[in-house]
Amino acid sequence: MNFMRVHNSFLINLQEVKKFVKSEGGYIVMNNDKQVSISNSKRDDFMKRMGI
Repeated sequence: MNFMRVHNSFLINLQEVKKFVKSEGGYIVMNNDKQVSISNSKRDDFMKRMGI
């Protein structure tokens, strides 16, 4: 499955992730340059699935 809920407000396609920024609490930049918040409780699972 290529989709993941990274925040209560955001369900993302993991194949469309451009980068993960760890500063400022952490957020994801998508290929369309939109910034997506990531919740503290989802961060570890996201990093594992992305191989970070």
